[in-house]
Amino acid sequence: MSSASSSGLRPHPLMRIRDGREARVSYVELLFDLIYVFAIIQVSHFLLDHLTPLGALQALLLWFAVWLGWQYTAWVTNW
Repeated sequence: MSSASSSGLRPHPLMRIRDGREARVSYVELLFDLIYVFAIIQVSHFLLDHLTPLGALQALLLWFAVWLGWQYTAWVTNW
């Protein structure tokens, strides 16, 4: 049971209900996952085309940007 329901407070209407059962994944979430998989593939292709230390650093920076985007998207969609 969540702390909001045990204290008598109602959860925000946009937040998922936490009742111990599995949460359904929406098609929008799956679409975003597919987009991020495609982005990681593009970063790996970038690295293959730029096999230098500078290219590796650039690919790492690109990967970090994609990872942050995925992380924040997952955080927002869990609301």
